[in-house]
Amino acid sequence: MKSNKFIVNEVIETLDKWVILYLVGYAALWKMLDVLITEFKRRGGAVPQELIEELRTSKSMISILDADPSSIDTITEVEILLGKIESTLLYLAEADFGKEYANEYSKRIIDARAGFSDQDNIFSPRFVTGIPRGMDWIRFKTDDNMNRTEVEELAHNFGLLSRQQDNDSVIIYGDKEKIREFIQRVAEKIGKTKKK
Repeated sequence: MKSNKFIVNEVIETLDKWVILYLVGYAALWKMLDVLITEFKRRGGAVPQELIEELRTSKSMISILDADPSSIDTITEVEILLGKIESTLLYLAEADFGKEYANEYSKRIIDARAGFSDQDNIFSPRFVTGIPRGMDWIRFKTDDNMNRTEVEELAHNFGLLSRQQDNDSVIIYGDKEKIREFIQRVAEKIGKTKKK
């Protein structure tokens, strides 16, 4: 008979694997939605700016979930946000280009959710003007939970650099591990703010 400690360790290992699978699934789904939106725009479809902002926000939330996979609130928010993007995109595809086109999108999304996507990691480096080569970066969207000043101060506390991108976005850049620590701290801070 297995001891309780052994059973608990098995449960923890299983949960860890489950969380990793979810993170990979969210990343693959995010990338597929990004690709489909790009294809949709190239074909002449009009994509609402709100949908683009939601896609950016979901990427940030996936990063936060990567740093703190135990956050049930973040998992829920990511699932809701990706579902909203998915349904809006399918609706737009059918309205602009017909049911067959929307069905093709739907198949690709289902494959991405199932882990059959051939897309690269969503966090692969991209060139961002003004960030030195070799530095990792994230885009952080400020809101009521954390304003720009708080984000920049927290980034500097971790030895990271920052610069404002637009009215409500800040680019944080520097060492990859410090960025992970920064994201984890932000997740903790936002979690405390939401509980109040």
